[in-house]
Amino acid sequence: MLYTGINCFMFLLDIIILLLFFNNAFTKRKPVPFFFFLAGFIAKETVSYLLPETNNGITSYMVILCTFVGTFLLTFYYHSTFRHRLFAAFTYMLLAAVAEWLAAPLLSLLTKSKLDYNDDNTVTLILLFSVLILFFLVILTGLFFQQKKPGFSLKYSCMVFVMPVFSIFISIPLFSPYITEYELTHTRILAFLGLIIANISNYYLLNYMWKFQILQNEQQMLKQQIDFQTQKYQQISSTYRSTGSMLHDVKKHFFYIADCIEHKQFDTLTDYLRTASLRLDASYNRINTGNLVIDALVSNHLLMAEQFGIAFETDIQVVNSKIPIQDYDLCIILGNLLDNSLHECQQIIPPKPRVIKVHLYTNSLEFIIHITNTLNEDCCQEDRKASSLYHGYGLQNIKQLMPAYSGNFTYFQENGTFQAIVILPDKTNVSI
Repeated sequence: MLYTGINCFMFLLDIIILLLFFNNAFTKRKPVPFFFFLAGFIAKETVSYLLPETNNGITSYMVILCTFVGTFLLTFYYHSTFRHRLFAAFTYMLLAAVAEWLAAPLLSLLTKSKLDYNDDNTVTLILLFSVLILFFLVILTGLFFQQKKPGFSLKYSCMVFVMPVFSIFISIPLFSPYITEYELTHTRILAFLGLIIANISNYYLLNYMWKFQILQNEQQMLKQQIDFQTQKYQQISSTYRSTGSMLHDVKKHFFYIADCIEHKQFDTLTDYLRTASLRLDASYNRINTGNLVIDALVSNHLLMAEQFGIAFETDIQVVNSKIPIQDYDLCIILGNLLDNSLHECQQIIPPKPRVIKVHLYTNSLEFIIHITNTLNEDCCQEDRKASSLYHGYGLQNIKQLMPAYSGNFTYFQENGTFQAIVILPDKTNVSI
C-alpha cells in the first residue's frame, strides 16, 4: 500500500517538475482550457510509466525517443519558436538523465555501501533522490531562461537555492551507519517526501512573491508616468488657454489705445502699455517656435527657473515640420529632462552657479535635444543615489522611446555639469 501511494506521488511530482521547467523555459502559455492543458501532461506521464523498462539497446532508444516526442509535443502549449521547443525538450530530457545517473552513486557514497537494487526500499530511495536532484537542476537551468525575462534580485535567487542545497545536506544524516535497521525502513522515504514537498512549496511561494513584486513595480511606474503626462498636458493646456484669452482681449486693447490717442492722453497710454507688457510676459509664451510642446514646456520651466533664481539659457533653432517625433513622446523626453535639470539646480546653494542651458536644433538629417545643468558638487553620495533613484523612471522612459525612432540618448557628467543629449534622425531624408 505504501509503495502504491509513493508511485502515485512520484507520478504527480514528475508532472509538477515538468510544469515548473516549462514555466521557466517559455514566456507565455497559449489560451488553452486548463483541463486540456493538464490532460496533456497526464497523458504524457502515463505513457512514460507504461513504457517497458529494459536494458535492450533498441528498446531503450525507442523508450527515450517516445519520451522525448511526448515532452516536445507539450511545448506546443506555449508560444515559442520551433528551435526553442526542441532546445527545451532536449534540455529537460538531459536533466532527467543526469538526475537518474547521479542518484545511485550519491546514495552509495552517502551510505558507504553497495546498493541492493533488488530491495524495494533502496529502489524507492533512488527514485526519490533523483527527483530531488532533478528539481535542483531545473531551478539551476531556470536562471538561464530567466535572463530573457524581467530580472530578479540576488536575494530572490539565494532564497530559491537555500532549500535545495539545505535539503541535500540535511539528507546526509539519514544514511548514518548508527541508525537502526528499523528506522531505515521508512524514515528515509518519509524524509525525502517531506523535503520534496517543502522544496516545491517554497519555490512556488517565492515565485508568486516575485511576480507580485514585478506587477507592483510596473503599476508604480505606470502611475508615475500617467501623473507626469497629466501634469505636462495641464501645463500645455494652461498655456493654450492663456494665449487664447489674451488674443480674445486684443481687440478691446486696440479700442482703448485708439481712444487714448484720439484724446491725446499719452501719459495714460504709456502707463497702460507698460502694465500690458508686464502682463504679456507673465501670460504669453516666452518661447515661440510653433511647436506647442516645446513652447509650453520650455516657457513654463523658464518662468519657474526665474522664480528660483536659476539662470535659464535657451538656444532653439527648430523647424516644426522637421521634428520627427510625436507630441506625446516629445512631451515625455523634454518634460523629464527639464524637470531633472530644474530639480538638480534647486539643490545648489547660492552663490554657486545655478544654470540650465537648453539647446534644440533641427537640420536636414536630425533633431537634437541638448540640455545642460550645473551640479551640486557638495552633495553626498547617498543623496546623489537618492536623486538618481528619483529620476530613474524618467530616464528609463526616455530610453524606451529611442528604438521606435532609431534615436540615441546619452547622458554624462563633465566639469561640474550634467549633460543629456537626445538625437532623433529624420527618417524621411535617410537614404535606403
